[in-house]
Amino acid sequence: MTYRDFIRALKGEEHESVPVWFMRQAGRYLPEFREIRGDMGIKEICLNPETVAEITTIPVRKFGFDAAIMFHDLVLPMEAMGFEFSYQRGVGPVSSLALLSAMKSGKFVPYEKSSDRYPVEKSISLFRSKNKDTPLIGFAGGPLTLMSYIVQSRHDSDLSLTREFIARHPAEARTTLDMLKEMVIEFTKAQVKAGTEAIQIFDSWIGNLPRSFFTDFYGSYLREIVSELGSLTPMIYFSSGSSHLDGVLQDTGFDFLSVDWRHDLASYSMEVKPETGLQGNLDPVMTCIEPEIAIRETERILSSLAGRSNYIFNLGHGIPPHARIDTVARIVEAVHAFPG
Repeated sequence: MTYRDFIRALKGEEHESVPVWFMRQAGRYLPEFREIRGDMGIKEICLNPETVAEITTIPVRKFGFDAAIMFHDLVLPMEAMGFEFSYQRGVGPVSSLALLSAMKSGKFVPYEKSSDRYPVEKSISLFRSKNKDTPLIGFAGGPLTLMSYIVQSRHDSDLSLTREFIARHPAEARTTLDMLKEMVIEFTKAQVKAGTEAIQIFDSWIGNLPRSFFTDFYGSYLREIVSELGSLTPMIYFSSGSSHLDGVLQDTGFDFLSVDWRHDLASYSMEVKPETGLQGNLDPVMTCIEPEIAIRETERILSSLAGRSNYIFNLGHGIPPHARIDTVARIVEAVHAFPG
């Protein structure tokens, strides 16, 4: 195992091999996860620290990933802010309230950690007690991604409903993003205090924003998050479809930018500041095909970043539910065999 290589890469220090972990590495593609989950829903799992700690551990134990990421769901902290979520097959989390109605009725309230019924800190402590040497990544959704789940009582992955809400209700949008920003800060600070070594902010749909909106409106919320947390822990930012934002994303101050499979990492590496780390960016579908094909693409990406000390191998998005176990294992082996 090369767990310390992950920490060294976060700091931009020399290390023996390129560290690797996958987004959604503890998920439905794992038979062990399916067995543990049984008939339990996501919320039921997240209420049980022992189950969360075990699920978080499985992929590290099985594949030798260099870091674990806490098993949780982005939207669950918003239940402490007045929203109740159900999970619909093929859709994902659905809010019981639409944002404007929640604001008018006074049901949308500021986040208080004491009101969050999901014991994330206990889950982290349990994981840490059983995996003392394994780096653990905590996470939260970006404020705009979180907002997209509550604008209406349905998924808004292209942000069309969210952009419409912001255009029609700019004051309410700013209030919402301020409240969600404060939640992200408090929620992630609790994770760091409990024992995580890094925090990743997920803004999966941010590529649907116009560049002007990001620079004039949204970027300030991310900079405030980094300002509050950056002195406490390394910060990673994930976005997808966001190549038009490449020049401004690094100005948010995140230590690492995790990019999707659409980017050419070699070119991107030349554009970002040397002190900005990169993470990514194997196409997730590569985990679903023959290992030999996936390894060729893995080695191509690794070669393109050869010599960069602040680089972590990952997928360009979450691992698919139909990923092949043998392919995932071979990819991890190939990364570890590549010189750091």
